[in-house]
Amino acid sequence: MTTYAGRCGVTGRELGHRLQARFGLPMGLAITDRYLYIIDSDHHSIVKLDMNTGTVSEYMSSLKPRPYFIADITSNLVTTDVGVLDLSTKRILPYFRVNGEFHDIIRLGRVKYLVADKIGNRLYFINTDKQMIDYICQGSEGPSKPGSDRSCVISQPVSLLLVGDTVYAGGKATIMKFTIGGHQSETTATVTTVQGSEIPTGR
Repeated sequence: MTTYAGRCGVTGRELGHRLQARFGLPMGLAITDRYLYIIDSDHHSIVKLDMNTGTVSEYMSSLKPRPYFIADITSNLVTTDVGVLDLSTKRILPYFRVNGEFHDIIRLGRVKYLVADKIGNRLYFINTDKQMIDYICQGSEGPSKPGSDRSCVISQPVSLLLVGDTVYAGGKATIMKFTIGGHQSETTATVTTVQGSEIPTGR
């Protein structure tokens, strides 16, 4: 294992060559064929690292609220501590004004996303086409969703991994496994609990 960008234990705000670059708190990452996009949560910004030249440059700055994770660079959706931020408008999605602390976000389809809410103990589905949200997997102390699978209980979810049509969600002491079905306008999920050794590697 080697340092790819920045320097271990040395924080700051510097651009330039990847090994001379300095970050505050790199959290979300997104990648294309050439660029690695890095959310520097402490500095409310996104920088991009050119993997051909090794140069780190500014991509977007002055993001408020504080950004955490990004689905992918083409989606323009970033999680924050108060909602999901649309980078194209720099505004929180108006239909996603719910209390929570939102960590990982993954893209399920052209207009479908899944968001992990650590404080609310929920996983939210977002449909950007219909501008609507729904949720699965509420915490045991939270209200039950009518018709929901009561076996789907997760505490403090923070990480999500999509493998084919299966989602793995990491929370406190538990990994949940979801088989995602449906189409662009609706989504269903079948939920089971899996052991850590069964989780695929990679992201």
